[in-house]
Amino acid sequence: MILPVSHPRAVAVRVLVSLSLLAACGVAFRVSLKPLPPVRLASHVVSEDMNGVTAAQITLDTRIGAVRVQAGRPRTLTGEAELEGTLKETVSTANGVKTVQYTQRVDDPRRASMLFRAHSDRQRLDVNLPSALPIDLDVRGGFGETSLDLRGTGVESLSVRRGGEDLDLILPEHEVTARIDATFGETRVTGVDSSGTLDVRGEVGRITLDLRDAKATNVRAQTKFGDLDVSLPARFEAVLRTESGEAEIEVPEIRAASSLDVLSKFGDVTVRVPKDANVRVDAHMRFGDVVVPEGFERQGASYVHRGRGPLLIVRAESRQGDVTVREVEQ
Repeated sequence: MILPVSHPRAVAVRVLVSLSLLAACGVAFRVSLKPLPPVRLASHVVSEDMNGVTAAQITLDTRIGAVRVQAGRPRTLTGEAELEGTLKETVSTANGVKTVQYTQRVDDPRRASMLFRAHSDRQRLDVNLPSALPIDLDVRGGFGETSLDLRGTGVESLSVRRGGEDLDLILPEHEVTARIDATFGETRVTGVDSSGTLDVRGEVGRITLDLRDAKATNVRAQTKFGDLDVSLPARFEAVLRTESGEAEIEVPEIRAASSLDVLSKFGDVTVRVPKDANVRVDAHMRFGDVVVPEGFERQGASYVHRGRGPLLIVRAESRQGDVTVREVEQ
């Protein structure tokens, strides 16, 4: 027999079910908030001689705490840490390449959860990289700010996988392949005289790339929820994506044929190009307008400005928002 919703017995059943759920939630809440033991930090010293090797593979793996990396002595890896738990060091050498890994071990797994990210403020790992050695650098971690100043280092390959907090990266002054995966927080990358490939991927957070003083660069940036603020170098190939957010792109100078592919599913796209440059804009949108400067001629779905210098091809798409092209003085 199916009782009407307003029947007293049906109401009583719903009340009992609700009370049972509340009781279960209360038990789970009490268990999840069981007091953690006090945070006890331990001091650690990082030191590894790199003489006699031709290259290094270095991994920094922390669960909680800030990570700061910069250039140090020519052939010595040094640093210090204030971390909870232990910092395990693993070292091996093969074919002239030394592999060094530092891994933080936290006794209570709840420390590494988002609920207890506040503990990251007191913890840190500071590392000084060898400045005269080719390096593959792998930075992994959970919660804590990350600051990587790779100027003056020999980093040729970089992988960063962080869970939360902001990330600041200054690229080295040579060719490098860099891949960044961030879950939460703003990602900021600066490149001066750098070149190579940069791939930045985020879940939630703004991505800011200042590459105007970099050399030829292949750039890819993608975030699900966040704005894109990108300044590109004079030679580039760029693919930029945001699921929900504004995209502000600047091309201050064009010295070689370059292409820009930018998409915002929900948000405006603005592209700044040099005044009197040779530009073709392919704009696509479902709901929104296309705004281009005077002097751009419409040719089908494209807008063309026959200016000076190499050709810049811009493919801009916003599924719900405007596409705007502006000219700036060089």
